[in-house]
Amino acid sequence: MSKSKTVADIETPQRLPEPGGRLANWAKWVISLLVVLHLAAVVTPPLAFACRGESPLVQPIARLFAPYSGAMFLDHGYAFFAPNPGRITWSIIRSNSRMAEPR
Repeated sequence: MSKSKTVADIETPQRLPEPGGRLANWAKWVISLLVVLHLAAVVTPPLAFACRGESPLVQPIARLFAPYSGAMFLDHGYAFFAPNPGRITWSIIRSNSRMAEPR
């Protein structure tokens, strides 16, 4: 015989387990430390370039992160945002085959 369900059985929601579980506290600390070190490695090369060797604080930090910055290509500088195109020259050839000089 089947047992009939009561109102309490129908209205009580089943608690589902959390997917993936929770990380241990030490794992959270390790991940946080790695993120902070990576962000420091991202900031250090432009800061070292801006100081141009004049800061006694930045240069040791830049040397510390140099292997990681080089391996992750973080030390490229920011020249790719606005490269210097050099001097631009131009000339106009008119319909009578005479060249107009730049002004």
